[in-house]
Amino acid sequence: MLRNKTRVAGVIWAAMLKLQHLPIRYVFMPLLDEHSSHWLLVCADCALRRFLVYDSLANVKDKSREALIAHAILSIALTLLRSPFCGDALTWEVVRADCPQQQNGYDCGVFVMAFMDLISIRATGWQFTQANVRQFRDKCLLSLVRGRITHFPRTVTG
Repeated sequence: MLRNKTRVAGVIWAAMLKLQHLPIRYVFMPLLDEHSSHWLLVCADCALRRFLVYDSLANVKDKSREALIAHAILSIALTLLRSPFCGDALTWEVVRADCPQQQNGYDCGVFVMAFMDLISIRATGWQFTQANVRQFRDKCLLSLVRGRITHFPRTVTG
C-alpha cells in the first residue's frame, strides 16, 4: 500500500517539477469520494504548515471518505518533502475547515472550485451559500470562454 502512495506522490511531484525552485503557498487536491459520488478538497498550506480539509457535506462521515483524505494527505506530504520551502509535511496538523455547506446532493464540485478560488486569492469571511451556486457556475463558464480565470469576488455574500 505504501508503494502505491509513494507512486502517487511521484506523479504529483512530476507535475510540480517546473515550480520546485519557487516558494509554494498552497497545494490543492480535489478529491472524488467514489463511494458517495462527492467532491471535497484537501489543501496544504505551506506557510502555516498544515493541511485543511474543505467538505461541503461535513456532516456526512464514513470510513471510505476518511481513508481517501488520509491517503491524499500522505501523498501530498511525501511530495512536499522534496520542496526546500515546506519542511516536514508529515508532521503537519490536519484541520477540518469551517466552510459553507451545500443544501443538495450535486453541487459539491462547484463548492470545491469556489473553495480553491477563494483560498488562492486569500479571500476572508466566506459567506456564500447554495444561492450563490448559479453565480459560481457563470464565473466558471466565463473563465472557459475567455481562456483565463475570472475570480469570484473576494467577499461573497448571499
